[in-house]
Amino acid sequence: MNPLPTATASNTGAYCEGQTIQLQANGGTSYHWRGPNGYVNFTQNPTITNAVVLDAGTYYVTVTDGNGCTDSASTIVNVAVCPEICNNGIDDDGDGFTDCQDTDCHNNISLSANGATTFCVGDSVTLVAAGGVSYSWNTGASSDSIRVSTAGTYSVTITSNSGCDSTMSIVINNNALPTPTASNTGAYCIGETIELSATGGTTYSWAGTK
Repeated sequence: MNPLPTATASNTGAYCEGQTIQLQANGGTSYHWRGPNGYVNFTQNPTITNAVVLDAGTYYVTVTDGNGCTDSASTIVNVAVCPEICNNGIDDDGDGFTDCQDTDCHNNISLSANGATTFCVGDSVTLVAAGGVSYSWNTGASSDSIRVSTAGTYSVTITSNSGCDSTMSIVINNNALPTPTASNTGAYCIGETIELSATGGTTYSWAGTK
């Protein structure tokens, strides 16, 4: 009498939506997998790409050894919904139009700015991420908010309580400072009219001494 094989089944999860599920089995020379949604596969260590929540569940494998004897095992696959990030209608590029519309965010995860994202050199704005359990900015910061003054693209990876990561970016633009010039048509004699002139802006405020 031939001994039965000892089947084992495992996976490398948990997984987030969009990741690749890796199933693993041992104990035989041929393998027959069955799983949710009519899943069937006849390889030892099959993969399922672009995982969705419907792929979660129990996967069963029947292994057959060289003597034709069989054994079965199972493994539970967990697939978490990745959070969706809203940018709260922010006008990233300052063109007067919001670059995406508000949507219903899973787990209320969001990225926003507490002011204009286009401003003069020397000003700043605070970027605020919310709804996650941890945050990782491309500046190296790990807090839920950062204050920025330099033009560029600021990205944050937000990790949800399900362990899924989502990344969102905001573009910060700096308006160049004006280059003012001031002159007059003097020198003047007492009683003449002093004429001052300036360029470089759209509004002007003069001050002087007597």
